[in-house]
Amino acid sequence: MSAHATYQNVLNVPEYLTAELIDGALFLSRRGSPRQSRMRTVLGLSLFRRPGWFVVWKPELRLDANVFVPELAGWRSECWLDDELSDETTPDWVCDIVTPSAEAYDARIKLPTYAHHGVTHAWIVDIADNRVEVKRFEKDHWIDLAVVEMNEPFRAEPFLEVEIDLGSIWASPPAS
Repeated sequence: MSAHATYQNVLNVPEYLTAELIDGALFLSRRGSPRQSRMRTVLGLSLFRRPGWFVVWKPELRLDANVFVPELAGWRSECWLDDELSDETTPDWVCDIVTPSAEAYDARIKLPTYAHHGVTHAWIVDIADNRVEVKRFEKDHWIDLAVVEMNEPFRAEPFLEVEIDLGSIWASPPAS
């Protein structure tokens, strides 16, 4: 992490790393573990081609001076403009996969900034704790709609019509 970073610092980062610019600090992380990549793939394949939605893997979102790269983001079709404006068009839904290196800033900094820019739904996938937190922003705060544990198939806003089963990705529960 370096203080007083700029977008040029983001552009200078090697392709094998993900760079996020948060409140003037540059955060670097690996592109993702195999488990994280499988999680992103299963979620993405479950949600791609949903009528009325445009879902993207690891988009670069420019929100004021911040640059966020969630695992997935979705825009309602009527909100999607064109390729030139996409990185500055706020998504309706984001999904971040929390890793030990990113946990310190994902929930603390990204959620309030997402809300400030009009993101209405967020999923936080915590691989270490084997859970998905489903959130909706209403009025002035995030509401916890559900916490899905381990390998439970689930339906969650804003994609209630889709049942998602992440069971094959979670680690096996400890033997009792």
